[in-house]
Amino acid sequence: MDDNKGTTKLQIYSEKGMSLFEAIRTDLIVCHMESLVGDRLIEKLDREKYSISMPAKREMFFKDSNIMDYEELIDKYLPTSIKEQLAIWLKPVILKTPISESFFRALKKLKAKRFSR
Repeated sequence: MDDNKGTTKLQIYSEKGMSLFEAIRTDLIVCHMESLVGDRLIEKLDREKYSISMPAKREMFFKDSNIMDYEELIDKYLPTSIKEQLAIWLKPVILKTPISESFFRALKKLKAKRFSR
């Protein structure tokens, strides 16, 4: 993981995993290492197992994914916003006008300025 962002946690569950870790350990900066066995391990695993709640609509999504085709599923769970609909409708109109090139150039500059903050 050489993305200059770091890794905050690494869990190793097997001897093979530990041997792989030991093989690359010289290339890593290890700040803290903790070995959990017995009750402490079970307690930690139980805590991690329930740390993230399941999304409310997850079951419905998977039921729908078995029934609906892809287009219907996307329309239901990722509906097109009014802004997107307006862009879809206006783009062909703007492309036919003589100012289209300068319009899209200005739009790109505006987007670049917004994301560079």
